[in-house]
Amino acid sequence: MSVAAIFQDAARTATSHRKNVVALRKIHIRKGHALEADFCRCVARILPVKKGHPEAERIILFLAAYLEGCKVEGDEGVGKAILDGLVGKLLNLVLRGFKAKDKNVRFRTCQIVWLLLNHLEELDDATFCLVRDELFLRSKDKEAAVRTQAASAISRLQDVGDEEEDELVRECLLNMLQHDTSVDVRKAVLWNISVNSITLPYILERARDVDPHVRKLAFRKITEDVEKMGMIPIEDRDMLLNSGLSDREANVQKAAVAMLCERWIPECGDKLLNLLHKMDVMSGNAAESAAKAYMLSVTNSSDDSIPPLKISFDEDMWNNLDVEEAFFVRTAITFYSENQMHDELEDALPSLLKHSEFLQRYGLLLAQTEDTDEAIALDFILRQLLLIAEVQDYADEMGRRDLLLILRDMLSSLDLRKENILIIVRIMKSRASSESDFTRMIIEVLYTIYDIEGPESQDSINVPIRPEDVTEEDIERSILMLKCMDVICCVLECAEANLQENASMTGILDSFVLPSLTSPHPATNYAALQCLSLACLLDKTLAQRHIQLFMSAFNDQRTELSSLALKVFFDLSVLFGPDLLLTPGVLTEVISETLQCDDEDLLTLAVEGSAKLMMLSFMADELVLQQIIVLYYHPHTRSMNRLRQCLSYFLPVFAHAAHPNQALLQTVTLPSLRILAQEYTDSKDSMVAPLQIGGQLIDWIDVRRVVRSEGGGESASEDLHALLALELLEAAKEEEDLAIEKLWCQLLSRLHLADCADADKLTRIAESTTGLMRSLPKGSTSLPPLKKFARAVAEIDETTLRQANEDEFLDQQTLITAMSELRNEME
Repeated sequence: MSVAAIFQDAARTATSHRKNVVALRKIHIRKGHALEADFCRCVARILPVKKGHPEAERIILFLAAYLEGCKVEGDEGVGKAILDGLVGKLLNLVLRGFKAKDKNVRFRTCQIVWLLLNHLEELDDATFCLVRDELFLRSKDKEAAVRTQAASAISRLQDVGDEEEDELVRECLLNMLQHDTSVDVRKAVLWNISVNSITLPYILERARDVDPHVRKLAFRKITEDVEKMGMIPIEDRDMLLNSGLSDREANVQKAAVAMLCERWIPECGDKLLNLLHKMDVMSGNAAESAAKAYMLSVTNSSDDSIPPLKISFDEDMWNNLDVEEAFFVRTAITFYSENQMHDELEDALPSLLKHSEFLQRYGLLLAQTEDTDEAIALDFILRQLLLIAEVQDYADEMGRRDLLLILRDMLSSLDLRKENILIIVRIMKSRASSESDFTRMIIEVLYTIYDIEGPESQDSINVPIRPEDVTEEDIERSILMLKCMDVICCVLECAEANLQENASMTGILDSFVLPSLTSPHPATNYAALQCLSLACLLDKTLAQRHIQLFMSAFNDQRTELSSLALKVFFDLSVLFGPDLLLTPGVLTEVISETLQCDDEDLLTLAVEGSAKLMMLSFMADELVLQQIIVLYYHPHTRSMNRLRQCLSYFLPVFAHAAHPNQALLQTVTLPSLRILAQEYTDSKDSMVAPLQIGGQLIDWIDVRRVVRSEGGGESASEDLHALLALELLEAAKEEEDLAIEKLWCQLLSRLHLADCADADKLTRIAESTTGLMRSLPKGSTSLPPLKKFARAVAEIDETTLRQANEDEFLDQQTLITAMSELRNEME
C-alpha cells in the first residue's frame, strides 16, 4: 500500500488504525527520509478542513497513534533520527499555517503543533523561539477554537529549564486563564498548566469561575495534581471548600466532595479530626459544611470497608477538649440530630448532670484566664458546649434544673460574647413554661448583673458625667449596663408575644432600656436604642410613641445611629405599614435625603430598604425611583458592588412585576436619562453610554413583558411606549444640546408602537414627528434616527383601528390626515 492509500483507509474508520500504523511503519523503515514528502502531503490535506469533520479528526487520531507507536518502538522500529526527521519536516510544514487567513488552517496548525510537541523530546533554540512566538500570537486569535488549541500547545513549552523562557510561557498561560472569555480556552489552560507555588493561586481562583464546568475542572485539577494539602494555605482551603460545597451546581459540589473525601481525608489518615486540625475551625466558614459533607458521604457509602462514623461519650476527652475536638464533637452531634440518628446521638451525648459540670468547668477556666488567645479558645469551646445543650434530652428533671441553674449563673457572672448569650437565652426560653415565666427569669439575671436599686440608684444612670470626673466605678457600671443591654437584646430577638401581653417585659424596658437612652456613654446609648428598636417590632403602640426618638437618632451626626434609625424605619414600615409615620411623606423625605449622602453603607441601606418597600407596594414615589435609577448607573457607585447587585435584581423584577410599576418607571425615564446624559459628558470612561441606558429602560417599560397586571385589563392596555414617544419628541423639539437631541431621536427608534390602538396618541405622534422632521436642518445628525422612527410609524395601518362611537370616528379621520402628512414628508 502507498502512503496515500494508508491515510485514505485511516480516514474512513478508526478501527483500521492499528493495522495501518503497522503498515506505514514498515514503509517508513524501508524508505526512510524519502517518505517525508508523501507523509507531509497527506497531512496537508486536512489543514483547510473545519473543526469536527469526522474524517479529519480520524487523521489526527491516526497521526497521534503513529507517532506514539514509533516512539514506543524506539531504535528497534523506526530509528530515532528518521522519526525526528519526520517530526521536524511536519513542523516546518505546519508552521507556515500560523498566519493563514483561513481560521480552519490556523486551528489545524495549532492542533498538529500540539501533537508534534507531545512527541518531541527537545527543540533547537531557533525552532523553539519560532514556535513559541507564533503560538503566543495565536493565543490572541479572534477564534476561540484556535486559542484553545494554542493553549494546549503552549502548555507543552513549560518547564524547559530556562527561567526566562518558563516565565514568558507561564505569563501567557496565566493571562489566558484569567482573562480569556472562552470557557474552552480557560479549561484547556487550567487542565494543562503546571502546578507550582506561582500558578497555584491562579488555579484556586478558578474554583470561583463564572462557568460551572471550569469550577468543576478546577476541583479535579486540585484533586489530581496538587500533591499535598499543605501546599494550599489555610485560608485558601477554607475558600475552596466553602465555595465548592455551597455551589449551586450539583456537579461542582460532587467534585468538591470528591476532593475532600478522596484526597484530603486519606492524606489525614482517614480521620476527620486530623483534617479539622489543618483548618481554621474558629473563624473559617467551611469547616462545619466540610465535616458534615464527609459524615454524610460515609453514612451513605455502600463500601463495607469504610467503617461508619460513630462517636462514643468519653469523659476524659470532654474534660480536656481543645478547639478542634470541641468543634468535631458538636458537629457530629448536630449531624446526628439533623438526620434523626437517635442511637448515635444517645451514645455521643453526656448526661445533663455531666453536661452541667463541663459547662461549669470551662466557664470557670474562662473566668480565671488572663491570656487573650486562651480566652478566645475557651470562649469557642464554651459555645460548642452550649450548642450541644440545645439538642440535649431534658427528660431528666434534676439534670434540667441543674443545667438551667448553671446557665443563669453563667449569664450573670461571666463576660460572654453576644453569640453565647443568645444561645443561653434560646435554651432558657425553650425550657420555660411561658413567655412571662421566661421574662421573669431574665429579670432576675439582670438584677444580679446590675442592681439598680443599690446605693447608686436608677437616677445615677442619667446623671451627666464630665470626662475628667469619670471614675473606675463609673466605667465598671457602664460595662455592666452594656452587658444588660446585650442580654435584653438577645431576649427581644427571641421574643414572639406582643409586649402588651407581657408586663414583665415592659418592666425591663422601663428599668433598663429607657433610662439608658440618655446615658452619657455612647456605647450604652446605642445599645439601648437597639433594644428599643427590637421592642418596637413587638408593639405598634410603643413604636408610634417613640418614632420621634428614632427620627432624632437619624439626624444625629453619628453614622451608626443614623443607620440604626433607618433600619428601624424600614422594618416598622414593612411590619406595620408606611402609615406608622404619622406625618405624610416623612418616610419619603428621609429616604430621599439619605440617597444623596456620601456614606457607602448608609446609601446602600437606603437603596435596599427602598427596593423592599417598592416591591411590597408600600411606596410609589417618583423622586425616590429616579434617584435609585441615577445611582444605579452613576460612576459614583461604580465600586459599590452590594448596591449595584441589589439594583441589578430589583429594577427589572420591579418593572416586569406589574403594569403600575412600569407606569411609574415611565414617568421618571426621561428625567433620569437627562441627568445621566449630562454626567456622561464628564465621565465617559467610567459609566455606560446614555443610549444603552435608555435602551434598557425602554425594555423595562415594555407592556408586553409584564408578568401580571394589577389594575385590570384597561390599565394594562395603556401603551407606555406611546407616552414615552410623545415625551421624547417634545424633549427633542426643545433641546438645545445637539448630542442630547440626537440621543432622544435614537431612543425613538427603539420604541414599539405597532400594537397601539389609541388614535389620539398616534395622531399626536405623527404630527410631532412631522413637525420635528421639518424643523431639523438637512445636515443634522438627529435626522437619520428620526426618519427611521418615522418609517416605523408610517407602517402602522390606521384604518384597522376600531370605531366604537362618533368621537372615535372623528379621531380616526384626524389620524388618517396626520399619517398622510407624515408619509408625504417621508417621500
